[in-house]
Amino acid sequence: MAASKKSPKADVKPVRAEDYQPGFFDRVSELNIAMAIRHMSVMLRSGISLANSVNIMSEQSENPVLRKVFSAIYGTIQKGVSLAESMKRYPKVFSSIIISIIEVGEQGGGLDQNLLFLSDFLKKKHDLQKKINGALLYPMIVLFLTTVEMAGVIFFVLPKLETLFLTFKNIPQYTIVIMQVTRFIRLNWYYLLGVVFVIGLALYFYFKTKNGQRTMSKIMLKFPIFNQVVRLQILTSIARTIGVLMSNGIPLVRAIRITSETTTNTVYSEILAKVANEVENGTSLAQALSEYKQYFPETFLKLIELGESSGTLEENLRYLYGFYSEDLQELTSNMASLIEPLLLILIGAMIGMLAIVIVGPIYSLTSAIN
Repeated sequence: MAASKKSPKADVKPVRAEDYQPGFFDRVSELNIAMAIRHMSVMLRSGISLANSVNIMSEQSENPVLRKVFSAIYGTIQKGVSLAESMKRYPKVFSSIIISIIEVGEQGGGLDQNLLFLSDFLKKKHDLQKKINGALLYPMIVLFLTTVEMAGVIFFVLPKLETLFLTFKNIPQYTIVIMQVTRFIRLNWYYLLGVVFVIGLALYFYFKTKNGQRTMSKIMLKFPIFNQVVRLQILTSIARTIGVLMSNGIPLVRAIRITSETTTNTVYSEILAKVANEVENGTSLAQALSEYKQYFPETFLKLIELGESSGTLEENLRYLYGFYSEDLQELTSNMASLIEPLLLILIGAMIGMLAIVIVGPIYSLTSAIN
């Protein structure tokens, strides 16, 4: 039993913060971070010091990458560096919003409350993202199975029919063309697969660049059906993030800039960066956002304008978060029924094409016999 208790600690090597950075394949989910932050909040409320709380997380955190990160952070805290400053060394693990809220908590003396608040925020964000991913899972499975079926027809069914059709005299031209195309695919599938892989790799690296991210963001905002989910998700995130930061004592301009940094859509991120500059120069938030009406609905702008004039901006942002969050959850719940007609049309077109290819020559043969 004693050995099993020491096993988590054995995974943590004594490294200095400047010596460790998570690798390319090292991933830490927001749920792992939320649970770790909640545990730290509980320990701080129980009277355990910050340094000891971080040390305990370096031994007991479920994620191995997070254990190493907390172990390194513990070393810097021992040297007198604050928790927020230590976390800034790991931007791949801790986002700007996490660091900002912790920094405010350390300065104001309410770190345990801020950690608990931050944990709830990350948990809700994770749950919402999980629902969106779940809604997108159904169409991806259908498209994958359809692709597998088409490959089965090309590699196993059509070769046998091709031998039969060659005995016919009057084969429709479209059947000949499709037979030639499928024969080319069968003979050169490894080259085609290599081309697809190279194109996919090139697109992957392109979308990692600023221009690529901007292009992808524009595509996602214009893609049918999915653009509604993307817009609602972004508006929900903006309202929630700015509201959370302001309620933790962070000024509006800085809250907008942090939101700009944490927004994944490049188009909205650039807009928020410009809005932050305008607000800093004395323009109201509602007025600055109204220059981009194609990206922000009238309801969003009106409630922000009302909040600024009445001094209830934080409350109105929380209301907007709840409002768009409910819309987003309802849309993701109905995503399957919205996409179903498009999937049926796609599958029907594929089956219809195969039916024409297979039935066409047989029909021509029977007509000739008659």
